[in-house]
Amino acid sequence: LFTQEVKMIKIIVRNAVIDDAEVLTKIHSDGWNYAYRGIFSDTFLDKRINPSVFSEQVAKRLESIVNKKETDIYLTATNENGRVIGFADGGFGDNGFGFGPMYELKGLYINPDFIGFGIGKILVTEFAHRVKAQGADKFIIGCLSENKSCGFYEKIGGKKIKEFKNEKLENLSETYYEFDVKKFD
Repeated sequence: LFTQEVKMIKIIVRNAVIDDAEVLTKIHSDGWNYAYRGIFSDTFLDKRINPSVFSEQVAKRLESIVNKKETDIYLTATNENGRVIGFADGGFGDNGFGFGPMYELKGLYINPDFIGFGIGKILVTEFAHRVKAQGADKFIIGCLSENKSCGFYEKIGGKKIKEFKNEKLENLSETYYEFDVKKFD
């Protein structure tokens, strides 16, 4: 657990708990709508951000986090009143895209009302610290190449390592970035 002040907002990063499932579902859905509306077709996006589907997925994911492997990381960012305003999740494994087994930050979502306050960087930094504590020296993040987040990942030190068409995501280009955990010390 650590605390950092950002633009007059006190941000607290903690491990996610089962009770966070509902708000994480909303942040995930709102984040997809904010980031991908106009990139994906409306039909595809509307199926992906259906709250009933996400609630089930996030609740199942959080349940697995409670019984998680030591290498799984699921973080939430809250304001000083305890309101969850963002989350990051990932872990160690092989995502099947040719990187081999390594740490991957699979999701970084911020409530759109709080984008630009430095919360994403705080979550990525804490993720990097947790990865380093597990003995790893790097991790990856993937996102759609048209997503505004690509610029954010480059700004915080991500090195572009691969770009490819992802058939599961309407054949859009996905870009992967590699991060050196030492850059977050």
